[in-house]
Amino acid sequence: MDSMEHIDTHTAKCAADYLRFRQIPFDPAPLAAYLEEQGIAESLFTIEGDCDALLERFDAAVYDDFLPTRTGQREAEALIRAARHELLTHIEQGRVDGECTELDDEGNGCLLAILADVLDRHWSFLRMCEDDPLLIERFVYAVRPDDTHQSHPALALLRTWILRTLPT
Repeated sequence: MDSMEHIDTHTAKCAADYLRFRQIPFDPAPLAAYLEEQGIAESLFTIEGDCDALLERFDAAVYDDFLPTRTGQREAEALIRAARHELLTHIEQGRVDGECTELDDEGNGCLLAILADVLDRHWSFLRMCEDDPLLIERFVYAVRPDDTHQSHPALALLRTWILRTLPT
């Protein structure tokens, strides 16, 4: 039996359309199944936009911590690059835990905890509102330690989105 038969056809079509539009060569079936299992109704474009907004809030916080001089701005840019690489490392090494709001003893944690740790701050500064989880948080909520971009469709997309934010 084809794995697409279990998936809502609308969800599968939306996932396939997104992947095709973004020229991402992933199988849409696992992604569509994940979206359906997690009850995620938002479009992948919306989730990607929320991921970008999270990274932009992080960037703004970093720039605020440095003097507005050329040296300060270069230092801020270096820290931003380091933070993106730290996120990629966590994704690739299976050290993301969508439920864990603080880094555990092994360094596993949610996206906000990983980013906030780079600045030695509490993760809540990255949210727009204290009570409402971000779409990107909900998107990776079911990710557990040992899940990587090769085994989890949400992490595969997240890795692609982060890679796009790195300078070429």
